[in-house]
Amino acid sequence: MPAMLVENLACRRGDTLLFSGLSFALDRGRGLQITGRNGSGKTSLLRLLAGLAEPEAGRIVWNGMDIRAQRETYARQMAFVGHAPAVNDDLTVSENLVVARALSGQGGGLDDAAALARVGLLRYAEEPARILSAGQHRRLALARLLIADAAGHGLSAA
Repeated sequence: MPAMLVENLACRRGDTLLFSGLSFALDRGRGLQITGRNGSGKTSLLRLLAGLAEPEAGRIVWNGMDIRAQRETYARQMAFVGHAPAVNDDLTVSENLVVARALSGQGGGLDDAAALARVGLLRYAEEPARILSAGQHRRLALARLLIADAAGHGLSAA
């Protein structure tokens, strides 16, 4: 059984149907690349998959159960990094991870130092996040996935 199964998904934004009939299966540990023109529904699809929005039609199944039937469990197992990296520039790189862990209630992934090492930011751990480049901000956002329980549950974006 795939970790995630999407069946006949449709998404509407206002009066516009962005997509319909979208189906796929994603095995644990596999990635999914989403491409398309601006306004085609890529971010809307990610919001649906993260459980942050409701589909117009279809269903999303996680570990054999519709995500609507397991909202709390799904929320604990899912992590989402959107367009903005949600980094507080006034905190150090390490402090950003401490705050992210506290706010999400998640844990159980890599420790902070291991996560920062994995994304190539360990040497900046005690530096204010404001000195990071835009790409390094994105890597810090990805480090949040690595410290969360969700990081080991099979869905990731590259």
